[in-house]
Amino acid sequence: MKSKKGISPLIGWILLIGFAVAMASFVGTWMIDQTRNIEFPGEGPDMYCDSIKLSAVHIERAADNSTVNFELKNTGNFKIDQFTVGRDTASMVDEWCLEQNINLMPGSVFNFNLSANEDFMSGAGYAVCGNYLGSANSKIVTKITFVPWIKIDEEFMHCSKQKLILMMEHTDLNN
Repeated sequence: MKSKKGISPLIGWILLIGFAVAMASFVGTWMIDQTRNIEFPGEGPDMYCDSIKLSAVHIERAADNSTVNFELKNTGNFKIDQFTVGRDTASMVDEWCLEQNINLMPGSVFNFNLSANEDFMSGAGYAVCGNYLGSANSKIVTKITFVPWIKIDEEFMHCSKQKLILMMEHTDLNN
């Protein structure tokens, strides 16, 4: 009788199980790394901001010519908690202020008065609307921008893609 040489069945099973465990650990580690990097569509501010819409119902210059009065309506599906207001004038571009705690529910109207003559902070910092930095000469308002902010899980998110831009047809707003 011939003697067969090879590995015993016990050692074969141990090698097979060891190879399977090693492959499972490599594949498992790779899968965990891949799932951590997945971005689901609709996550983040855009998911909420897509349902935000702000429209101007009425715009007029006040009788004293120092403010512009707006009636803004929330025509979206979420409450607007605050908004930043940008003002471009003939002498200054990109001035911003922050209007806080407006709690504008869907379908509701908010009355807002914007000073045409007072300076507010320009650049990245925001003055609170109504708390202006000092008086300035009479300005010609050329563009006003409203950027709505919503509050989700106690965190404010600005919806800059849903901003309302109003180009003034009559640059002195007296017409």
